[in-house]
Amino acid sequence: MLEYFPLIAAFPFVGCIINILLPKKGILILLIISSLLLFPIFLGYKCLVSYMYESLITIVLGCCSSFLYKTIDGKTLKIITGGSSSIALFLILMLIAFFNSFGGSLTIRQTWDADKNYRVEYMEDAGFSGAHLLTYRLDKISIIPIYVKEIESVRDNDTAQNCNIAFAGNNLTFNKCTGQLTKMNTRNMFIKLNQK
Repeated sequence: MLEYFPLIAAFPFVGCIINILLPKKGILILLIISSLLLFPIFLGYKCLVSYMYESLITIVLGCCSSFLYKTIDGKTLKIITGGSSSIALFLILMLIAFFNSFGGSLTIRQTWDADKNYRVEYMEDAGFSGAHLLTYRLDKISIIPIYVKEIESVRDNDTAQNCNIAFAGNNLTFNKCTGQLTKMNTRNMFIKLNQK
């Protein structure tokens, strides 16, 4: 989480630069495009492209703040205002990050592209104290392949190193040894997803 703060804290300065470089119509077009690309987050999707959401949030907030900069006369005063606002916001976010660091961390240990429609992630949730929570997460890949949506999560209680992970809510079984996803029929037999 800490690595995103400098990018998001830069939005007042980004807004200042946008205000200087683009006319009002260009700012509106940039705001609409960024908002449309950001919309899937509200539907429960996450993006596979690193820093995409953080960059889009910075651009959307920068576009909104650029309209405030229209009221300030002079480029130098705009740059000073944008830079000092970004520095102040960065310091506030770093204080929040310091206290947030005591909450623990989430690490993705392994990822499998099990099928053209599904992806499985093995995650470790390490809290401030206590045992780590290990889970397998099943993601559905959307029509636009840079967005995925979590459809089921299963806790890893396997001490015998069994290869099969059952996603019972979706009638799917994932073999972590081979990386294949199979569908269960009503007699608990496995049928490959690609076959009928």
